[in-house]
Amino acid sequence: MKPCAITFFAAVIFILAGCSTPFTYESVEWRVAVDAPENASAVVRYNGIGVNSKNEEERKKAVEELKKIAADKNPSSPITSELTDASRKVFIEDGRIVIEESGKIRNPLSWFVQTGLNPFSWFDDEVNLTINRNHIIKNIESAQGEVLATSGQVMDEDTYETILKGEKMIPMDLNRDTQWQRRDREPIEEAVFRQRLQVIVWPSSSKSFYWKFRGPASGKEWQSLAEEFK
Repeated sequence: MKPCAITFFAAVIFILAGCSTPFTYESVEWRVAVDAPENASAVVRYNGIGVNSKNEEERKKAVEELKKIAADKNPSSPITSELTDASRKVFIEDGRIVIEESGKIRNPLSWFVQTGLNPFSWFDDEVNLTINRNHIIKNIESAQGEVLATSGQVMDEDTYETILKGEKMIPMDLNRDTQWQRRDREPIEEAVFRQRLQVIVWPSSSKSFYWKFRGPASGKEWQSLAEEFK
């Protein structure tokens, strides 16, 4: 992990500026396309940027820092620590501030990453896709939040284990986002949202991946900096 780089899946994020300015967000989404043996393209959007404060002075300071972040269009140290050759855009969409970073990441499906020989993935792997038999899976830790959308299928680990045992075959229909795949085809909140009981599953032939997680500022409109940033 880079100095002063803290994962966006934490409750509060600290963006550049010596890690001194606290920002929070409503949701984070990843688009990953595996387009080369060693590298993949990634676009990461942090939606609904705000701060955990109503204090006018603190919010004004945060807006000034955000403007500096927006001005750095080709950051050498992007917010998304895994990105290289990064570019950045900051804009307002649907009344919310969006920070979008794009660039290259290590191919998460490459032999080097999958075998665990890549030390950079041991402690700070935000992508964390794993090839498992005929599937590519992403485990969802509770700290990463609720899945809002994905190009794969969301299911609990018990259902997935049943698939692996060959006791139940589930077709991989990828025509719509956030597809819950259980025996009754509906999410059961007390089971699905418990820690380590949730996975996203794609077919092993997949070369592009999309997921979106709810952030800690979701539903807290007062945290948004959109009005001040305008």
